[in-house]
Amino acid sequence: MDKLQKEDFFTRCVNEYSRPIILEVSRETCSPTKVEEFSADKKRMYLPLHYICTGKGKVTYRGQTCEVSAGDFFLVPPAEYIRYEADAQDPFSYYWVVIAGVAAHQMLNEIGLNKDNVIIKCGKTDDKIMRAFSNLLEYSLEYPKDEYGTLGYFYLLYSAMKTWICHSTERLSASRLHILEIIRFVGRTYMNPKITVDDLCKNLNLSASYVNRIMKKEFGMSPKQYVTFIRIKNACELIAQTDYPFIEIARLTGYTESRYFSREFKKLTELTPSEYRLQYKRLPDAEMYLREKRMNRYLYMKSEGK
Repeated sequence: MDKLQKEDFFTRCVNEYSRPIILEVSRETCSPTKVEEFSADKKRMYLPLHYICTGKGKVTYRGQTCEVSAGDFFLVPPAEYIRYEADAQDPFSYYWVVIAGVAAHQMLNEIGLNKDNVIIKCGKTDDKIMRAFSNLLEYSLEYPKDEYGTLGYFYLLYSAMKTWICHSTERLSASRLHILEIIRFVGRTYMNPKITVDDLCKNLNLSASYVNRIMKKEFGMSPKQYVTFIRIKNACELIAQTDYPFIEIARLTGYTESRYFSREFKKLTELTPSEYRLQYKRLPDAEMYLREKRMNRYLYMKSEGK
């Protein structure tokens, strides 16, 4: 596997780490003066996803401005600057859900939303998605402490989104379907130190040569290298957002021997676990989101003279 840049390795998320975390669900009918900005911040990793119900607006990202309207999705990507504003004559209203965790990145990437593609234009709203957002919002407000119930409603929303946007299995090639199956299998099993590539092939009823070929084409690495990549990427998340001792992080990511874990970690990131924590330590996503939300609210009130 080619040597990865440390910054890219930190922000690249291609696997399922346990489950997505739901930080907030809401709906807003915007005023004609509504403007929201997210500054560039390499430590911002949570993902606000918006679904426009009515009206229109503009999203400015990477120097380009794109109009969005009812039925469209737009994402606030990790780390980068983005600005969006409501149309002065027909301001948009939207649902939004803020999600975090490595699994969240993977799930949105599967439906085509990531830092390289922050808008999906659908042209019209979908009743199933509207109901799913409404149910998710209603449940999260009624049972704010039931994170698993809220997560269940989010999965129903995601299913509706995935079907609507165009990722039905009929439209995917056989090799692409197999890649998604491999991603899910590794995401469910990487914590098991005894899992092997043979287990993957037998579980999915695929030959080792075929798996090796499609993995090389998709990720530029062998299946064994991919499993290691997944383990170390999840270790990065745990090191950056928790104070767990490294021996515990090694165990949680499929390593029975902490020294071997440290060697593998440095091989991919060019840093020891201690160096990585020192350089990339950040607040948990939920805490960072609430802190930035309070600051954005303060700046908005100040700009309005309130």
